[in-house]
Amino acid sequence: MSLHSKFCYWICFSFLAATVNTSFAQDQHFSQFFAAPLNLNPALAGSFNGSFRIGAIYRDQWRVALENPISTYGIGGDIKYPLTFTNKKNPDFAAIGFQFFGDKAALYDLSTNQLSVFGAYHKALDKRTKQFLSAGFQLGIAQKNINYEDLIFADQFNNLDAYSLESSENLPVNNFAYGDFGLGLHYTISPSKFFNFNTGYSLVHFHTPNISFYKNDDAINPNLEKENILYSKSSFYINSEFKITDVFSISPRVLFMTQGPHQELNVGSSFRFGNTQATQKALHLGAFLRPVRDFDKYALDALVLLTGYEYNSLLIGMSYDLNLRDLVSDQKGIGIFELSITYIGDYENDFNFCPKF
Repeated sequence: MSLHSKFCYWICFSFLAATVNTSFAQDQHFSQFFAAPLNLNPALAGSFNGSFRIGAIYRDQWRVALENPISTYGIGGDIKYPLTFTNKKNPDFAAIGFQFFGDKAALYDLSTNQLSVFGAYHKALDKRTKQFLSAGFQLGIAQKNINYEDLIFADQFNNLDAYSLESSENLPVNNFAYGDFGLGLHYTISPSKFFNFNTGYSLVHFHTPNISFYKNDDAINPNLEKENILYSKSSFYINSEFKITDVFSISPRVLFMTQGPHQELNVGSSFRFGNTQATQKALHLGAFLRPVRDFDKYALDALVLLTGYEYNSLLIGMSYDLNLRDLVSDQKGIGIFELSITYIGDYENDFNFCPKF
């Protein structure tokens, strides 16, 4: 590596360290939000038509534009248990689930890994119609980590041709863990086979944990900012499904999220083409506009295009975020790709408790 490149790395780290300890962090983010239901709302554990559900999602951000792209992935599953003692014809049910996600951002492997468990209870509100009110919780533990091995500091320069000396920089511990908790509510009603409506609200990180690497009292420099709050995040969504014909349905939906000074709105619709029988195939298409607010600035962030293929109990989804604002002067490669896979065991197709995609 040339001296110029190493010096650039040192400058980048200085900027990164300042950013980590003075900015306010946000969460992992998925455009296919209903393909990662536990990430959206703990009350969605068990919100499917079947006995169990497993899924995975991967998000690849700005791969062409960045030498070290940002990537996020998650895997999870949940299982539900009908409580037939409540009502044999239309019983309540309980559900448990788990989710693991990892997030790696650009240089020096700045990453977050989190493992969470979920529980939810779904109360039937009507003996004859499909109407449920659900409540859920999340208990999780997260770990943040940064790799110091490739860092180069100015005091390592040997005044000749290399950064070969020992550095006197005193750095904090490069990884730490913290607890993470969330709550959620979900309501759904299906008064007929032609119409379904559901809505929900979730609140996560309500205890606003400190996620600064310099938060410990023994951090070297007392003048460093030792607090980097992970703001609590609220999410509210509305979704409905209109069955137009036996082979075509439309699902308009809205998702609004707020976290500290950041706000995000997703507005759009998905379309399903295919037989309604569980053993048949179906094609999903969709598009969403995403305006955002960062601190005091409002902008139209992206146009999200989605497509999915459903076969029996398996659904494979893909999406692409088309950037609509000036992140950099060259827009080439400033796109985001997502891939999701969901499998539902013992799938039934008589009630849309929650969108799959």
